[in-house]
Amino acid sequence: MQKHIIVAIVVVALAILTFHFLPFPDAEQFNLIDPEKTAILRPVVYYNLPNGSVIEVKDKNPFPFTIELVENVKNLKVPETIEVYSYEVYQKPDEVFRMAKSFGVSADKLYYNKVTKAYLYNDDKLNFEYYASTGYFRVIFKTPREATTFLKSSGLLDYEYKEIKKEHGTFFARTFNGFSSNIGVFVKFDKAGVRSVEGLLLKDVQPKGRYKVLPVVDIPEKLAERVKGDVKADDWYLSNIAFTKLTITNVSLVYTITPDGILPVYRLHGKYAVEYDGIKDSGEVDGRIVAVLP
Repeated sequence: MQKHIIVAIVVVALAILTFHFLPFPDAEQFNLIDPEKTAILRPVVYYNLPNGSVIEVKDKNPFPFTIELVENVKNLKVPETIEVYSYEVYQKPDEVFRMAKSFGVSADKLYYNKVTKAYLYNDDKLNFEYYASTGYFRVIFKTPREATTFLKSSGLLDYEYKEIKKEHGTFFARTFNGFSSNIGVFVKFDKAGVRSVEGLLLKDVQPKGRYKVLPVVDIPEKLAERVKGDVKADDWYLSNIAFTKLTITNVSLVYTITPDGILPVYRLHGKYAVEYDGIKDSGEVDGRIVAVLP
């Protein structure tokens, strides 16, 4: 058996997406990604069988398969219902100017680049950039700022957060209902102070109601419908869909920015195996699936 991997564009998303203000939808399902705006690379897998035929795995899994949870994952405690949020980013020039001023930007020198669609600023003290389509910003300080003073005066952390230590800095992940999220700011610093800060700046976050949480034990069934191609949906992602057995070994509930607002999402990790007509393959897989039911 020979296995070939070709990188092809498959519409999926794992982190920050390019969304404007998100009104809360009245839809049949919540979406993890927006296929019209988001695309990253995912491998298309080809298996060469001993008889010379080729199996292609691209949009759905052609193999008979099972998906199971390990016992400790089955016992993961999650609430029966949970809050969902909409959000808004700074978009109007006047509100962008006021926000940028808090970092030491001189409003009369802040300009908008029509090509990159970014607000940009540069002087002898700092570089600043902000993208109104996403809410993403970055500030690089040419002279380090004292960490505690800067974080308090900038107003960046005027929400509940969890500190996640990373190389050369800390990610301050915004929390919702006690759950962490991919929303926040990464502060890079050394002994001299803050060197840079980047992340998402949200103008407003509003609760839009409570929704039923997908039970953890129902994750395999919901994934199977999508992996088979029986259900066409944009509320899930797996880094590999070629398997005869998928064992999910870790599940965590996190809030994630999506086309439909800030939603609870199950983050998945596991191991896959392929055993079929002489094919033997195995590896690890990561994934996501929206954790609330519309």
